[in-house]
Amino acid sequence: MYDRSRRRAAPQPGPRQQGKPRHRGITAISCRIEKGPVPPMSIVQTFEMACSQSWGAGCSNAGMSYLHGQGVAANHTRTLGSFQMACDLKEPTGCANLGLMYQREDGVPSDAARAVALFDRACTLGLAVACAWRNQVQFR
Repeated sequence: MYDRSRRRAAPQPGPRQQGKPRHRGITAISCRIEKGPVPPMSIVQTFEMACSQSWGAGCSNAGMSYLHGQGVAANHTRTLGSFQMACDLKEPTGCANLGLMYQREDGVPSDAARAVALFDRACTLGLAVACAWRNQVQFR
């Protein structure tokens, strides 16, 4: 028969766990650089590193940084490549932003058919505003 008097008490949370929520995913990663030979990365470098590890949102964010010159010089070639990589990784914002570039002739020649195809893909991937953009381009 089981002796209840020998049952262990539930473990108590340690000093770091008390009152602090547990984070999962990307928020759990933190880096503290005080001194050393490695300088902290810029936000664009962080996005590029995420993109190189097949994270579509990182590619899309890097593309936006290059498009608007945020933290780096504006560069339409790198913008185009980042958005294309994001779209290839099934990131709907990358497809939609690439479609906008083709629609607005922003660093690329105007191509309504390609813009519609990119908006359609973003719509299929779940970005509702891309559906509206697709319909606007189709009915012009």
